[in-house]
Amino acid sequence: MEPFEGAFLEQLLAQSIAADAVGLSKEELLSSSFSVREDLAAFLQQDEHLRYSMMVADGMREVLQLCAETVVGFQGITWGAGYLVDQESGGMDLIAEVNVPDTVLPLIEHYQPDAHMSQHVRAGHPLHLVRTGQESMSYVAFMSVLPILHNGKPAACLTVASHSKNMLPPRTRHLLEGISDYAGIVIARILAEDKIKKMKESEQETLTALINSLKTPLAIMHGYIDLLLSGSEGDDRPMKCDQVLRKVMAQSARVSTLITELLDLEEISADAPLSDCDVFSIGEIVAQIVERVERENDRRIVLEIAEEEALVEGGHAWISRAIEHLIVNAIRFSSSPVLVQIRGTEGNVIVDVVDQGCGISPEELPHIFERFYHASYLPDGRPNPGIGLGLTLAKGIITSFQGSIRATSTVDQGSRFTILLPRAFNT
Repeated sequence: MEPFEGAFLEQLLAQSIAADAVGLSKEELLSSSFSVREDLAAFLQQDEHLRYSMMVADGMREVLQLCAETVVGFQGITWGAGYLVDQESGGMDLIAEVNVPDTVLPLIEHYQPDAHMSQHVRAGHPLHLVRTGQESMSYVAFMSVLPILHNGKPAACLTVASHSKNMLPPRTRHLLEGISDYAGIVIARILAEDKIKKMKESEQETLTALINSLKTPLAIMHGYIDLLLSGSEGDDRPMKCDQVLRKVMAQSARVSTLITELLDLEEISADAPLSDCDVFSIGEIVAQIVERVERENDRRIVLEIAEEEALVEGGHAWISRAIEHLIVNAIRFSSSPVLVQIRGTEGNVIVDVVDQGCGISPEELPHIFERFYHASYLPDGRPNPGIGLGLTLAKGIITSFQGSIRATSTVDQGSRFTILLPRAFNT
């Protein structure tokens, strides 16, 4: 193949024009040595098999491979290729190919988001190209780019090419577009099934985590009650009643906390507006939280308020819970005093919760807001007494009031959780 500079489609575009653009006359578009009847016959022979095979396909790779195998049976089409479109970046990766020459394959394996190919596919419209330049470009004189859409956005792409400069007849191009449309239906089914599968897996994981979270405190309570009942009536009891009852009460409180957090999570996940919405001073609320958490945990918390009357609008009870979750989490992961800072910007109020604890590894950091997620270690080898819902609830609550929450951390140095809420103004 003659060497050239630039990406594969960019070079083709430089020598091509769209089939429906000014520059190709109607006669030139219709003139072709390819027989429409031959294309129709080839498609009708494979249509029933193609539809069945695609409907039972269990992945996008298999669907695109079936499409490519079908289209290369059309008269005048030399090779076919299927791409998966990255929904976030817009880049494209080759995952299926039929008869692509070895000299071409390395040039079409990937397209960056800003490449012409990716831009055309993201536009969502089929593109039919024919080379008009005189330069020799082996195996590529005609190309069709067929985006495969899901919910109006390209999920994949089918590309066919020919070494002949004769434009495929309109009927054949319509057949190609029909195949890509049908592939879109099948891919929608595959993606829906994948979503359902993931939801079921998530539900099972949640149920398993919930059962495990309940089993531990209930088993501890059962053990202490059994210990209490097994003793004699005198001073020979293994433990005093009040000691046992305090321990049972502590585990009972754990179960109660779990149930409360599950109910809160259910309310947040319902996508309905949270109740109890008003304008309040974030400094006053945080000061109350700090005083209570210090007393209950016998830990010192340093509070720094840069702006006393920083006002926010939302549910003060909900937002209080979110901030308390962050502070308790910081205490759990650090033996040093926890720092809570409140500051304001022109449009936002910021609450930082900073600890100097064990930190969070880069591998774990993206997962810390997931429900029932537990960190792999704690300082001094202490077991994690949490149930893995605190940070999930905190993020859900803050997001519900148009805020955001993020975390940064360095292992063995500590973590910083930052809440950002829209500022409210008294009118």
